Amino acid sequence: MSSTDNAPLQVAVLAEIDPRETRVAMTPDDVRRLTKRVAVTVERGAGSRAGLTDVAYQAAGAALADRTEVLRASILAMVRPLADVTQVARGTTLISLGGRDPDVAERMRSRGLHHLGLERVPRISRAQSIDVLTSQATVAGYAAVLEGARRLCVMLPMTATAAGNIPPAHQPRSQIDEGALCRADGKHPRPRTPPTHHRSQGRHPVPGDRRAPPARSLPAPARRRRTPGCRDSRALPHHPRSREVRRQR
Repeated sequence: MSSTDNAPLQVAVLAEIDPRETRVAMTPDDVRRLTKRVAVTVERGAGSRAGLTDVAYQAAGAALADRTEVLRASILAMVRPLADVTQVARGTTLISLGGRDPDVAERMRSRGLHHLGLERVPRISRAQSIDVLTSQATVAGYAAVLEGARRLCVMLPMTATAAGNIPPAHQPRSQIDEGALCRADGKHPRPRTPPTHHRSQGRHPVPGDRRAPPARSLPAPARRRRTPGCRDSRALPHHPRSREVRRQR
């Protein structure tokens, strides 16, 4: 599968070795766009954890092969960098994460490999489509909200239907620390004193803030003052609620 001057460029997609990794370097849609210029080979079962079957990759124009044959390609694409590079030929280009890991850099340098770390892609307008830092941070934030909603013992979303409205969850931090979270270890933290101040003291309550603001009364609403010589708009003859217009009607 080594590329020559006459043969097309070979790009291979490797399956992830880490059992916790469910991502894949390319999807069938990506393969379909690349097959117009290069030959793409996908390791069997590379997208199974991401819900992508080998049949979908074949329909997109990719060839399936075992790992030994896939490692012979001139360009390798995967999410996490290779831990064992002894089977990779010198001069091979690896595209993956780990661009700022010194151990990965030393491993690639000792084997004579070219590593394109995706974290080092400049975050400019022309490279937004391959900005992995933004895309993966979005996924991580979404997953964090789901994990928080799963552990929180109150309803999180806001729902507005014809049957009624359900406001979003609002629970002070002091109540959450006292056992509102469904903890697996069963330990209860030290109870905290809930905040005593409220809106009538001239300050909105802050969850978990035990510092009471200085007691002061809210200022009276300012009255509307009229500028001397300014007439009310309803007193003008052209106003629809003026007396002249009502008399004419």
